[in-house]
Amino acid sequence: MADADSKPTPTLVTVAAMAGTDNDAGSEPAKDESAAAVAISKAETFQEAGRAHYQAGDYKAALAEYHAIFMYVHGHTGQQDAFAGLGGGSRPRVSENEMRRLAELKLVHFSNVGLCHLKLGSATKCITYCTKALALDPDNVKCLFRRGKCRLDEGELEGAREDLLRAQGLDGTNREVALELRRLRALSTADDKKLARKFAKVFAAMSAEDDDGGGVNAPPIDTAAEPAGSKIVAGDDDDIGEPLGPPQDFMPEQR
Repeated sequence: MADADSKPTPTLVTVAAMAGTDNDAGSEPAKDESAAAVAISKAETFQEAGRAHYQAGDYKAALAEYHAIFMYVHGHTGQQDAFAGLGGGSRPRVSENEMRRLAELKLVHFSNVGLCHLKLGSATKCITYCTKALALDPDNVKCLFRRGKCRLDEGELEGAREDLLRAQGLDGTNREVALELRRLRALSTADDKKLARKFAKVFAAMSAEDDDGGGVNAPPIDTAAEPAGSKIVAGDDDDIGEPLGPPQDFMPEQR
């Protein structure tokens, strides 16, 4: 789960180095090359650079490279090349293969930016980008796992349970998902016990007030002023029901 979402490659190009490539001599795309093809090539270069930084443990640098992918893969459509006609020339429309690759790179962008935020300790940002990735690929086990893990870190137990159980349903042998589900069970049990203790204290306080005839500061009841047969019994109006039973441990669904 910790690896960047792409195959290894030795190429290393920095964002700073890429920033000047558009002005290099001979960088103008060929007339028969679509703007989408050029964008894909540049995005793949940033992807390779991000992967190299990630594998070196430099997550901030990797984050910058993965972020740069966004500039090149968003804005294209299958009907018309988003950059067609710029510079006085016309270029071919975006092909189906190019659209497919652009969609893959969009997923790479969201998924790997989320991964870098996870490594940098930003659970909230990781959740945001994993959610964007899952909008493109709802069955992405890696993003379900990462979002579930971060939701668990943020105390969002129900959201974490939903993500992790879905990930487990898609990949029942995934050890990291199983470990997070174990942590979820432990936190759920602790949360239930905490809630039970809280209610126990409330019930104990209410019982003590009943035993004292309405509490320490309650005024004395003048029974002489009450009509016959209307004697007040402390607690008659309090219907608190039965005490809570012991908390039930959460067990994951078996799929």
